[in-house]
Amino acid sequence: MLHRIRCVPCVLVPVLLFAIGCGTGDKDVSDSATASIDLVERLDAGEVRAGRVTDERALFGGISAEGRIGDFKIYNAHAQFIIQAPGDSNYYVGYGGSVIDADTVRPDGQMGRDLIDDGSMMVGLGRMFEAERVRVINDGLDGTAAIVRAVGSVAPLTILTGTLEADGLIEARSATVTIDYILRPDSRLLELASTVEWHSEATPVQLADMIFYSGEVAGRYGDTVGRDGDAPTSYRWTAAVGDHNDGVVAIMQGPGRDAFEANSILELVGDFGPLLVGSNGTITLNPGDTVRWSRFWGVGRDIATLVDEWLQRNDQTTEAFEGRVVAGEAPVAGARVHALNADGEPISMAVTDDDGRYRMTLAADEAASLIAESRGTGIHFDIPSGAGWYGAYASEAIRSATLQSIEDGASPVAHSPGYGLSAVVDAASPATLELTPPGQLNVTIADGGPAVVRIGFADGDPMDAPLSVAHRRPKGEAAWAYIADGEMSVPLEPGAYRVVIHRGTTHEAVVADVTIASNESAAVRADLIPSVDTTGFRSMDPHSHASPSGDGRIHMEGRLLVTAAHGVDIHVGTDHDHVVDYGVLLHPLGLTDRLATIIADEVSPTLRGHHNAYPLESAPDEPNGGAFRWWKSWRDWSNTTGFHTWARRMRSDGDIILQANHPTGSSGLFGNAGYDPVAGTIAKGSHWSTDFDALEVLNDGSYSRVFPYYLDLLNRGLNPTPVGVSDSHGHHEGMGVNRTWAPMALERIQDLSNDHVRDAILRSGTVASFGPLVVPTVDGAWAAGNTFTGPVNLTVEVRAPSWMTVDEIHVYENGLETQTIVVTGPKTVVVLDPSVDSVYVLTVTGADDMAPVYPDERPWALVQALFIDVDGDGWTPPLPSLEAP
Repeated sequence: MLHRIRCVPCVLVPVLLFAIGCGTGDKDVSDSATASIDLVERLDAGEVRAGRVTDERALFGGISAEGRIGDFKIYNAHAQFIIQAPGDSNYYVGYGGSVIDADTVRPDGQMGRDLIDDGSMMVGLGRMFEAERVRVINDGLDGTAAIVRAVGSVAPLTILTGTLEADGLIEARSATVTIDYILRPDSRLLELASTVEWHSEATPVQLADMIFYSGEVAGRYGDTVGRDGDAPTSYRWTAAVGDHNDGVVAIMQGPGRDAFEANSILELVGDFGPLLVGSNGTITLNPGDTVRWSRFWGVGRDIATLVDEWLQRNDQTTEAFEGRVVAGEAPVAGARVHALNADGEPISMAVTDDDGRYRMTLAADEAASLIAESRGTGIHFDIPSGAGWYGAYASEAIRSATLQSIEDGASPVAHSPGYGLSAVVDAASPATLELTPPGQLNVTIADGGPAVVRIGFADGDPMDAPLSVAHRRPKGEAAWAYIADGEMSVPLEPGAYRVVIHRGTTHEAVVADVTIASNESAAVRADLIPSVDTTGFRSMDPHSHASPSGDGRIHMEGRLLVTAAHGVDIHVGTDHDHVVDYGVLLHPLGLTDRLATIIADEVSPTLRGHHNAYPLESAPDEPNGGAFRWWKSWRDWSNTTGFHTWARRMRSDGDIILQANHPTGSSGLFGNAGYDPVAGTIAKGSHWSTDFDALEVLNDGSYSRVFPYYLDLLNRGLNPTPVGVSDSHGHHEGMGVNRTWAPMALERIQDLSNDHVRDAILRSGTVASFGPLVVPTVDGAWAAGNTFTGPVNLTVEVRAPSWMTVDEIHVYENGLETQTIVVTGPKTVVVLDPSVDSVYVLTVTGADDMAPVYPDERPWALVQALFIDVDGDGWTPPLPSLEAP
């Protein structure tokens, strides 16, 4: 139950809430006093500290780290948390006073592993806590709990109001909110003790906590549902678990409280990114009411560590389980042991130490069985052991240390992929659980360059792994590996596999059948022969995502490795509403002579359509790297033309390209404006604008919906540059096979400039490709995007590796297909001889799929429109302009 007090200015509350009282216990340490506290020193058992950060060395890293000097740190020998000072912040919540970083206290030489993107308390749907002041109440020097207090009010979750452009979505209310962050010595649970004093009319609310976590390196693990299961009707805790045993962050209900309740409306906020929610039932607050709520945010090596302490704090009768996980006679470090109840539902999970030992404490008579698993994610990146995950918003010192670790490695976290699953055994203590040692696949690339390694089961997955405890196999394959420098070793469960090694659409592939035995190695050497002449051309993928995107499912390092492994030349970092420089990662990853990267932003207002803006310059000290935060400024522009104008105000060294993304979908420009290409009309004029430069005609293999719109735009005198993109949010999803080709006079990729990209998109003419490189020429000169006088003989050359077959060329004149030409050789002459001014679009297609590299996918490509001005008096479009109200 939540404690609600009516019209009482000061009351006695349980000792755990002593810090919220009116006067007593509130010693309010001054800023000058807290500034003198050493927050860098490593604490011993029994010690705890809180203070304001004045030294970057007090901060810790991780993929989501964003703590800075001026924020507040509270920590002990085991756990550490950063509470943001009042003011603007990164990500989407945007209010200070909440926990923004959390991690275990790690041994020297091990990189930080913060998993919290954003977190806050909510007082009713979309009504967030906004701190007006944060201060230290107790610094911990007296040996008691350290306390940091944040006091403020409630403010709207602007990403909700901005997305729907509706202030009325969240009704304004007045309340005073106080949150005391309380950390005991040796505790891994940070208590959040909140008081809400209600000043408005009677209002039903749910008090809830929400944490956006780093879904690119972690997955949700819930009480009784395990990995990534749907939230149950009620639950006691919910957690995010690092995929590589990076650690755990959890929301756990407070002592004496009813269980959290599933909140389907709040879960919808998870559309903006992976979300942990701890939500209470609905109560009605009346004027003068005061309500109190205490709960925990915990960090630990595993869930069992947190559940153990949580049960103690709840005074529950418990039962301890311990034992070992072995493979043969050898201990397995970093294996996971899951405790299951009588219904087979996961209720806790422990990670084994270096000796293979595990320990967990559960409520008495709760556990029925145990299972050990150590399959891993099945996705492997050529990054040194122990390297940290790069966080774009971490302090400069943290970013520098992380880059060094990516180059040289660091002290690793125990993690043992490839060991499979044990048998399910009855819960007992001690219990020994048996796994099978993996074998190794050693891959060598002859030219020492990057490559994709896809490892498939020869006869299907032999292991029936419950998804509640083990990662599902990636894209149905046994494993994927992304090589940076020509060599890599991949652990695999014993069995038979088919291995495909490739470098995307410009090289031949190597296929090998291998058998992997336990504790043995198999080797494959691949000579990836270039089979497409790309001289004078460069390819780019101007739409892909990684960790800065709330819905990214791959870290920044992985995104660059995957792009390079597929042979794409230019990565464009189009993360949702973040401006991030990936370029600092190229040298540590060893990719400087293989890949270039462009700073960009996917500006993502649903009602105006998602648009990529590039090239940009990042501003690491500004929220979201200087991104255009449309959800805060939407009242300042009344239509999509205004939105486009504001988007072009981001930092750049020249003109900004605006690219209309997936334009016909629910978050696309055309869909929201009600563009009808048959009638040539726009239904909602305020949602329409022609101020975009490029158009995604190809998005992750899909082109049929957008293609008619591209033809209609051309017929009406508009000429956006067509691009092909992957729009990938993970390691797969069309990477490499979707790309944009353009002529580019650039011998060394490390010499790429923003102007090269501007020229390619705005002036050079492109090919949006799902497979082949198409080279259209007139009299030997590049023809795409150009205007000609009189009839022309267009030579179309299709360049593709042997595993890709292109059968036909389709010629569209003024929007209608007028020729279908069978491809009989590498070059085909197409005669374009109209009687009136005309616009031509060419596509190429293939009937066979692109196995073994891209199985079940068929080649397609589009050449940017060519215009023929019959009389040389200026080209006239065949249709009138679009009609917009």
